[in-house]
Amino acid sequence: MHADQSFRDGPPEAAAPAVVQLIDVDSARRSGGEWERLAAHAREPNPFHARAFVLAHLEQGLLDEGRTGLCVVKEGERWIAMIPFTRGGAVCGWRRIAAACTSPYMPFSLPLVDAAAPEDWADRLLDGIGRDLAGEMMELPKLALGSRAGRDLVAALAARGWPHRVHSPFSRPVALLAGTYDAYARQNFSRNRRRSLARLRRRLEESGCLAQRVASSGDDLAAAFEAFVALEDAGWKGRRGTSLAARPEALAMTRRVLLDGAGELAPRIDLLLLDGKPVAASIAFVMGEAAFMWKIADAEPLRRLAPGIVLEDAILRNAHRGGAIRLLDSCTDETSPLSGLYGARLQMGDLVFAVPPAPLAGPLFAAESLRRRSRGALASLAQRLRRG
Repeated sequence: MHADQSFRDGPPEAAAPAVVQLIDVDSARRSGGEWERLAAHAREPNPFHARAFVLAHLEQGLLDEGRTGLCVVKEGERWIAMIPFTRGGAVCGWRRIAAACTSPYMPFSLPLVDAAAPEDWADRLLDGIGRDLAGEMMELPKLALGSRAGRDLVAALAARGWPHRVHSPFSRPVALLAGTYDAYARQNFSRNRRRSLARLRRRLEESGCLAQRVASSGDDLAAAFEAFVALEDAGWKGRRGTSLAARPEALAMTRRVLLDGAGELAPRIDLLLLDGKPVAASIAFVMGEAAFMWKIADAEPLRRLAPGIVLEDAILRNAHRGGAIRLLDSCTDETSPLSGLYGARLQMGDLVFAVPPAPLAGPLFAAESLRRRSRGALASLAQRLRRG
């Protein structure tokens, strides 16, 4: 099926305990809350494929609604697995291919899978994709390969004999809480690192009255978001034109997600205040036992005192004091400052697969590998030139 063709529901398989449907966005909006229920009960949460996040992207034109749909595995009316995707959303070699929904503001893709889903959920999800994309290819960008869902998908592809490759693999810093903060620090930080964190906090405290505030709803959340926007736009992202304030559609999307989707996504913004003035802000989404550390900004004039690191260390410390959170996901790669705070790693990568018959899969995989190597070399050269 070409990119400009409409979505269609797949024929039901009456004899099977579960059926697969490809549905368009309008049908998903009328899903009777099943999308929200699935996100809330997913065995591995993914706030970036939750209803509020995807619909906010569509409303602001960050995803093409005409080419976006959902592949849903159902038992009766109950959704047990789902992945949103866009036709032509990625490139493999010289060809545009389908891709799980992603954007600069969606740091990974992972199917939503109900905690009680049957063992063959991945096989059934591939049934639906294969039915509609026969002879074509699909990418799951920044898939958590080390997750249970990621492993299930790769195993299902291998069992079917569908050609697949992982491009651009990397390790994402994550923090696995260890009972107490002191135990975590001893396990993950060197003695010098522990001393450095204490020194940074002490220097900030010597500069004024240091305090932390958490906002999770209502006017507090709205005010904290405006503080984040101001901090981010005043720094290097503002100068480079990549801050939320510099991109009206991204700003509107984020405001919608935070303020209108709060009940579904459980956002929180942590602020670090110096003499009552925000000097660092962190936006996160809490789902189940995981907190996804989506964005951080800090006051550039205080960069030598690392207020952002001090705030993230305080968040890590507070998470150990109680509550349901057991994992902090950095939502970034190993170049992040959080890599020094988060001691565990989650394997990530762009999973690309072909739905047979796909005679060009091999050449396309090879061309894509070459394209990525060339792009990486050019980016490295540009970085060296900027430094020079």
